[in-house]
Amino acid sequence: MVLGRQSFGVPPAIPGGRPCYVATAPVEGAFVTPTIRLARPLARGGMGSVWLAEHLGLGAPVAVKFMSETTLESRSARDLFQQEAAALARIRSPHVVQVFDFGITPGNLPFIVMELLEGETLQDRIERYGRLSPRLTVEIVRQVGVALSRAHQLGIVHRDIKPENVFLVESGGGPFVKVLDFGIASEVGAATDDVVGTPHFMAPEQMAGASVGPTADVWSLGVVAYYCLSGRLPFAGRSLGSISASARHGAAPLGGFLSEPMSGFERWIAGALEPDPFFRYADACAALDALARLLDGTPLELETAPRRRSAERTPSPERDGTLVRRRLAQRRLASRLSGTFALGLAAAFAVFVGWTRPKEALAAARPVLDWVAAAEAHATTWLE
Repeated sequence: MVLGRQSFGVPPAIPGGRPCYVATAPVEGAFVTPTIRLARPLARGGMGSVWLAEHLGLGAPVAVKFMSETTLESRSARDLFQQEAAALARIRSPHVVQVFDFGITPGNLPFIVMELLEGETLQDRIERYGRLSPRLTVEIVRQVGVALSRAHQLGIVHRDIKPENVFLVESGGGPFVKVLDFGIASEVGAATDDVVGTPHFMAPEQMAGASVGPTADVWSLGVVAYYCLSGRLPFAGRSLGSISASARHGAAPLGGFLSEPMSGFERWIAGALEPDPFFRYADACAALDALARLLDGTPLELETAPRRRSAERTPSPERDGTLVRRRLAQRRLASRLSGTFALGLAAAFAVFVGWTRPKEALAAARPVLDWVAAAEAHATTWLE
């Protein structure tokens, strides 16, 4: 949403000349607090609405988010709304929208007062210009990753990272990213009775209704990166079951959309989109570390002026389209073979020691078992 100079007008009055306050529904010109007056709606959705407002004390515009009047009777919806305000206030990252106030109107309608952002969502950008360059995509991923790193450090999982919740604030040096909508955020490992989120951006374990951790946000960020580069979703389907099945088969390779120096980014996306969360980057901080390592030495000058949508390139048939899947398969195979080999060695060693020096067998077994564990751990990472 790009906003110019606003005319806020005069608030409606009630008998006696006193200003009108918001009760059970927001109204243009009504006051939310003695210093915040609504101007007009900016966006509406099933969970609530966002309004442009004027902060009279500061003489500056702000945004006010209200719960939907249709969900006021839902205790869980009210809890989520309050959790969102608390999460935003706790995170305190330059890449997360800033919260100024939280309260409840006289009519029992919760609201959050936030900074007003000028720019557009990532979804709007892609719809206007088409898919993004690898360099711009990396920059957006990094900034979203910084926001998520702070959230993960505090034990908060966003659970709904998608292009609509990534806001690009225009600045002279390129877009500055703000992560929006912590409306369904949860504590790490919190139990859940419902499957919530946006299906095409949800991790497999999230679609299954399991409790989720930071790896679920890493998955969503990988989907966003894939979508930015290709202009299409990596996993097809019209239901949770079909999308989940597609996710477990893996995404189509991105070779045709990435130049050779950016091949490390394709490997990073593959790591983020590993169906098994055990093999995924543990959290946003680990994902950023891996991204820096894989792109080490790659020139990443940011394109500050996006180009209008042009004809899409098609993936090159000559490029090896199975690169990512082959590397992941090699990693799993190496882990299994190394583990099997190590266990065989351990068994043979134990038999030999037990036969030649029975009293020393027990003491000798411990370092061998420790070596087995180290060998298996090394095998899972040596192909990174």
